[in-house]
Amino acid sequence: MTAKIRWGRIVLAAVLLEIAIIAVAVPVGQIFGNPLSTGANAPPVDPTIYYVVVGLACLVLGAVFGAWAVRGASSGFAWQGLLVGLVAMGLYFGLCSMAPGGLAAVIAGYGPAQFVMFNALRTIGCVGGAIFKGRRAS
Repeated sequence: MTAKIRWGRIVLAAVLLEIAIIAVAVPVGQIFGNPLSTGANAPPVDPTIYYVVVGLACLVLGAVFGAWAVRGASSGFAWQGLLVGLVAMGLYFGLCSMAPGGLAAVIAGYGPAQFVMFNALRTIGCVGGAIFKGRRAS
């Protein structure tokens, strides 16, 4: 039996996930410094706190919204969690493309390793949350 893909819930979860991550990242960046917003006149920023908080936010909030997306589903939990993560990643890439300098500037600001890691954590969180919720519902 194939799982019914609940696209409305998947897309809504992805949008809410990105809003939640932004809601965490912006204040943390303002308080501790954001490696993406350093200008020519700005002092250097130690991005450690920002990277830790944003990485945890991607993982934990990904799990929360991955679990929410499969609420009421009867099967295909991992697949639907993966779709939430991929749609959220697509939304994030779109947002990054609209930033000054585009996606390349964002990747350069974070560093390629951190950029990949944050996107992986987001997706892993979505899949993990969906699987956890699916197993608990069974």
